Amino acid sequence: RMTYARGDTESKYALMADRTYGAPELLDQDHLREAPSLDDLNQRPAKFKETYWITPVFRLGVIAASYLAFPLFLEVFHNFETIDAKQFDIVVGQIAPKVGVLYATILALTLQVLYQRFTRIQENVTTEAMLLSQVARNFLSLFANEEEWAIEACQMIANQVRIMLSRTRGVELLSIMKADTYASLLSIINDYHYLHGCDADYTPQEESITSMLRVEIGQLMETRALRLADEASSLPSTHFTLITSLSFVSIVA
Repeated sequence: RMTYARGDTESKYALMADRTYGAPELLDQDHLREAPSLDDLNQRPAKFKETYWITPVFRLGVIAASYLAFPLFLEVFHNFETIDAKQFDIVVGQIAPKVGVLYATILALTLQVLYQRFTRIQENVTTEAMLLSQVARNFLSLFANEEEWAIEACQMIANQVRIMLSRTRGVELLSIMKADTYASLLSIINDYHYLHGCDADYTPQEESITSMLRVEIGQLMETRALRLADEASSLPSTHFTLITSLSFVSIVA
């Protein structure tokens, strides 16, 4: 896995990064004999290196460091001043406001893009989870008297849930190319309908459930495609390099 952390950050590192849509430990618990509780909704705490920058201590440290370092920056840049102070003030007065406006605009657009991406991912994940729950209920209703068919279908749904909770995006893409879970579920429906669709005891209710499952699986495929696309649409590293450069220019000005 370490070899994927080199090179392009999106196509290699992010492709193999773990996702945290839920706690993978929930899948290993005995939900048949133990009722669910509110503690099941708790996610694993993030690593300290990923969240230290949002702690109050770090933010106060940034303010204190900026306050103490500003006079030092002035002393350093004063030694590189090669023009008259009045002319330098004119140049700064013309450049600093423009750089500040550009910096604020890019920063606002960055926050907006990241928030919209986060919102879309959460919406698609919630929709996919809801559809998976509905598909599982419909399969149990359709295969109420067919234990082997029900086990096979529910096992595929459980595998997809585990991939969403504890596997990487790269693993999910490989599983789609090798054996797509939703395509396999659709194949189960088609096989069952082909074998039992003409039976005399094939009820209208089963026909209706079969039709609903085909529609819901199609919606699952579409929602998964949107989720995977949003997971891959991160901002390039050059974008943040530009923000860093504008921050440095603002400090100098």
